[in-house]
Amino acid sequence: MINLIKAELYRFFKSKQFIISAVLAVTFAVIVVLLNYFLSIAITKVMGEAVIDRKTFSSLAIMINALNPGALFGYILAVFVAVLLAMEFTDGTIRTKIICGISKIKIYSANYLASLIYIITIMLGYGILSLLFGLILYSPVPQDVDALKYVGNYFMTLSFDLISYIFVSSTILLLVMLIRTQGLSSFLYIIAVIGFQFVGGILDQIIEIINAYETNMESVITFINVINWINPFYLMTTLSTNYYSTGLIVANSITPLAWGALNFYLGYLAFVKRDIK
Repeated sequence: MINLIKAELYRFFKSKQFIISAVLAVTFAVIVVLLNYFLSIAITKVMGEAVIDRKTFSSLAIMINALNPGALFGYILAVFVAVLLAMEFTDGTIRTKIICGISKIKIYSANYLASLIYIITIMLGYGILSLLFGLILYSPVPQDVDALKYVGNYFMTLSFDLISYIFVSSTILLLVMLIRTQGLSSFLYIIAVIGFQFVGGILDQIIEIINAYETNMESVITFINVINWINPFYLMTTLSTNYYSTGLIVANSITPLAWGALNFYLGYLAFVKRDIK
């Protein structure tokens, strides 16, 4: 099993997708920091006040935004992982492993663990690069916040990001096992992220409207919040260094893990039930 995981990791990190991911990580880390900085200057000149500056923004916030699996780089990395996983079907590698006597549960588990380790490694590398470039223009922690509380929320968000990667890896693997083609698996993952985040955003807007124009509707608000709290794609949009409600803390701790376990099981069933051609 260990050798199988090592072989998968070797395949992942020796691929051209890894090289492209590394180049994109460096590029994104530089561009995002510069865009934030020059955008703040432009808005300041137009509006006459600083919207994003050294006092209200920080390099740790840049890193947290970079680590979010629901951000643009997270989309791209998920596509690359789907391609790498689906290549085993298109190249016939899966069939060769089975013929050699390796059990399907070992093959499936190795694919999952390798993809999870790969995602965590690339995302953390991208986050660290973003932090280092951010330190050039911004302080580590905003000057107008409680530093202790800010750092506490930072580490909480970091743990939620890691939990989200478990869900993301299982979702990608499930789609690959169901479809077994590179392009469609990647496309459906992106559609799922955008679609469920859009639904979560609409529900947030409904809550704001209710709070603004209605009273005594706490039960309705609670019901809508619960729908969002069981939506792991929406929860990605809540990951920041800001305040977390008790509901969000519980949801970000449990929901991605629950969906990750379900996806893992369903993906394994899809892998076992269908013939390998």
